[in-house]
Amino acid sequence: MCSACASPDLGFEDVSGRGRVFSFTTNHQQNVAGFEEAVPYVNLIVELDEQPMLFMLSDLPAAEADWVEIGAPVIVEFEALPDGAMLPQFRSAPGGEGAGQ
Repeated sequence: MCSACASPDLGFEDVSGRGRVFSFTTNHQQNVAGFEEAVPYVNLIVELDEQPMLFMLSDLPAAEADWVEIGAPVIVEFEALPDGAMLPQFRSAPGGEGAGQ
């Protein structure tokens, strides 16, 4: 249901895959099932360029996240999983390609 107008008529729309880091946290505890061996890792909340307050969640190994800060421009990359699914992962946008650039 749409949080702005309460319409149940929702659908999928293409997005650019660009945005900015809205918030993040680094997890050092092995208490999330399936992620025990991944610690430390960073959880990102990314606000997409297409719409204010349109968020996506992502995670990164902490060793790859030294660039992460609030407002950092990001772009999506897709990681192939063993089951064939594609996992969206946000990375630092080269040359400041994220929102507002």
